[in-house]
Amino acid sequence: MSDKHSEDIVYNVASKELILPADNADDDKELQRAFRKLDATLLVVLILCSVLNSMDRANLGLSKVAGLENDTGMSGGDFNVVVSAMYPTYLLFMLPSNLVLRKVGARFWLSLITIIWGIINMSMAFAKNKTDFIICRLFLGAAESGASPGATMLITLWYPRNMVTSRISIFFSSFAIGAVIGGPIASGIIKITNPRFKSWEWIFFIEGLTTASYGLVMFFLLSDYPEKSWMLNSKEKALLKRRMEQDQAEGGHRAVNKKRIWRHVRDPLIYAQALILYCANYGLNTILTFSAIIVNSLGYSASASQAMQAAPDLENDHPDFRYIV
Repeated sequence: MSDKHSEDIVYNVASKELILPADNADDDKELQRAFRKLDATLLVVLILCSVLNSMDRANLGLSKVAGLENDTGMSGGDFNVVVSAMYPTYLLFMLPSNLVLRKVGARFWLSLITIIWGIINMSMAFAKNKTDFIICRLFLGAAESGASPGATMLITLWYPRNMVTSRISIFFSSFAIGAVIGGPIASGIIKITNPRFKSWEWIFFIEGLTTASYGLVMFFLLSDYPEKSWMLNSKEKALLKRRMEQDQAEGGHRAVNKKRIWRHVRDPLIYAQALILYCANYGLNTILTFSAIIVNSLGYSASASQAMQAAPDLENDHPDFRYIV
């Protein structure tokens, strides 16, 4: 990029907020510090949300080995129907959820849907039969549908393109953390002897309450855009905004409109990527839901089966932080 173009970008930014000199070593160091702050705050907040999402996905299978199926009168393929019930609404509401996110902002929307799916998980502690669980799971799919896509979109608003891939990879790898810790946590929860709930009901109630509470925390920690950030000073905000405008200028920023959306709908690469994600999620969600059940069928106790769910994910849970630059 030419010096003239760099000066234009500085001028455009400066005309709105803060007069900054041309790029220099001090600015580069301060910009790197700003990105480290984002990694330690924004990225960590999203990672913890992903961990809770993973744990909530797994709690149905973990609850089955603790007696859910017998206590609710399910038999045959009833449990599999309950497991699958969330995915139609998940697919149906994914796009609308992210269109709403663009309208109301990521801070409000991601916090709200996190609170909602936490409350729905708490509600499953009160489910008495297959129908109750199917209704809860349908609402759960709608609530969770915007979480991962919305977090991905938020990352692209805060990081330039050369940093986005590493942050998104760490965000998605954090899903395995929930799978690793969810089983042992459930193993401890079912040891609660309070008669108010059955052991499997405590799993839904405690993990749902934790998720809903974290949604409130997210509202105070997230910001929609760098210029609204509470974690950056005015110089860092200006440097970050200049860097993002430079990134958009180099990449050719284009507005989202119906014509552009329709072009993507007809793009075969979109469907190829969808197939890849389908295959990856198919295996991951199968492990999350059924690994404890399979181990339990081998003769292990409910507590041991839940604890051993961590084993398949331990080898996958190693994001390489060397590539964060």
